[in-house]
Amino acid sequence: HLEVNEQQVLHQFVDYCKATENMEDSEGRDSESGMYGSGNSNGHKGDSNGSMREDFRRKKSKPHPFPVGDKVAAKIGGEFMLTRIIKYSKRKKQYKVEDADELTEDPAKYDVQQDYVIAIPKPGEPETLGREYPRGARVLALFPGTSTFYAATVAKKIEKPRGKIFEYGLRFDDDEKDASGEVRIKKISAYEVVAPPLDV
Repeated sequence: HLEVNEQQVLHQFVDYCKATENMEDSEGRDSESGMYGSGNSNGHKGDSNGSMREDFRRKKSKPHPFPVGDKVAAKIGGEFMLTRIIKYSKRKKQYKVEDADELTEDPAKYDVQQDYVIAIPKPGEPETLGREYPRGARVLALFPGTSTFYAATVAKKIEKPRGKIFEYGLRFDDDEKDASGEVRIKKISAYEVVAPPLDV
């Protein structure tokens, strides 16, 4: 006959219950650490949100894109003219520009909304050329002998040595036609060609 020590069994049962309870508490703490602690370890989660807010502020507070003195194409009286930036009003989102004609002693000045001001490439700085325009692309380009940008269509791109500086062969809208009835192609420096704000 097997004798059972009831007091010993009772102590063993109590010890088992305590051990099980401790294991559950430990797992619960680990789970909470995984859900909340890892993202906030050493304050990383808070720092991450703070960094995002700082980046957003930097983006919002960056200066206007076109510095004073830069030449731009500005829409004046229905046409895009070659102008120079005098100042910018952040509150009005408006530029004050002047005619960039170097022969004018007292150039006319205009107020133009920023949506109607287009940056133009800077001569001698190939990195400002931006994207290349494929054949058939619609562009605005400085018409030879004028300070006005007119709508045109790219007929071909003319490569120059090293492929950095090039010209476009353009057909300007309503320009003179050749003997075959096609609009004549004019060679225009890539530094005088810009993308229009809307289809032209």
